[in-house]
Amino acid sequence: MSEFQQEPKTVDLGDEQLTPAHTFAKLNNRPRFEVPIAANKVTAFVDVQKEALYYVVCAWSDDFSGQLLDYETFPKQRRLHFESNALNPKLSDVFPRDGLEARLRKAFEIWSETVLGREYKREDGSILRVGKRLIDASWGESTATVDKFCRESKFSPILTPSHGKFLGAQHKPPASGTESRGRRAGGITRTTATSARSGTYFSTRITGKRSFTAAF
Repeated sequence: MSEFQQEPKTVDLGDEQLTPAHTFAKLNNRPRFEVPIAANKVTAFVDVQKEALYYVVCAWSDDFSGQLLDYETFPKQRRLHFESNALNPKLSDVFPRDGLEARLRKAFEIWSETVLGREYKREDGSILRVGKRLIDASWGESTATVDKFCRESKFSPILTPSHGKFLGAQHKPPASGTESRGRRAGGITRTTATSARSGTYFSTRITGKRSFTAAF
């Protein structure tokens, strides 16, 4: 009842309490796009929304420690701080004559050429490229467009539609069961080839506390 009285109970988060000091401790002060020497894989993930794409590019080492290389929206916003209901510009501003499917398709193509075509330089001078890119396909209005783009793009070998799934205590973990043709599981993730949509789908575990995206 306290929540309905505008007097929510205080929750003691203990060591999980986020403070400015914790945030600053995570900064590495590396130049944008620079890959640390220990990393050997680069992945990208795109969250698809009606008026913008939100993406992140990360570098990973074999022990699954990672570093953020880049994050941005497409189209790029004119402000550093903004809300989703106040985007400027929006996809409909950039492609005013196109419907939703065409707008998303063009946005995917431009983003892919820019980010997937980029070379990421490691500290030792080695060049890495994005080896796996996941595109959120859970939003019903965009699912078919994402599926089709992942199949038809020239970057299709590294593109995979992604579905985040909530798994409570009563659900089996993604890695449960046996390996089979077209199915690969590991810890908190699962990739599945399906004939219904002629593609491979990547599922991540989402719990009440956090979600995970694996590096391939």
